[in-house]
Amino acid sequence: MKALLEALLFARSKGISIAEICALLNLKQQDAEEVLNGLSKEYESRDSGVRIMQFDDSWKMAVRDDLVEKVRQNIPVEMNKSLMKTLAVIAYKSPVLQSHVVHWRGQNAYNHIKQLIDEEYVVREQSGKSFLLKVTPKFYNYFNVRKKEIVKK
Repeated sequence: MKALLEALLFARSKGISIAEICALLNLKQQDAEEVLNGLSKEYESRDSGVRIMQFDDSWKMAVRDDLVEKVRQNIPVEMNKSLMKTLAVIAYKSPVLQSHVVHWRGQNAYNHIKQLIDEEYVVREQSGKSFLLKVTPKFYNYFNVRKKEIVKK
């Protein structure tokens, strides 16, 4: 059962609640917590690169705190569908005014643009009262495309 619980934690990168664990594994809450706490201690004792932790009412596997920055620098963060759509608009229209992206994608586009800039997929420069957004070489490398492969209609 410990191996199955470990696999569930790995597969559910965003975490899984005690209630879900109990339902999926047919466990009492106390038993599930015992197994989770044991797994957590086991990971800590073997100096693993990941740890098992409780976050609010969920349990999850996470990169150890002292390794987070190194991992972040070397592994691209997975993008959710909404963020990916905003990036697609920017890539397709690049260079494009930020105001146009917000018009097409809604107010959440501001957060998406900030995240894409922070992750260095997009750069922006002042253009009148708005900003001009462009995809970066990191974008082309990550998605394995060349500039001429993005076909505009």
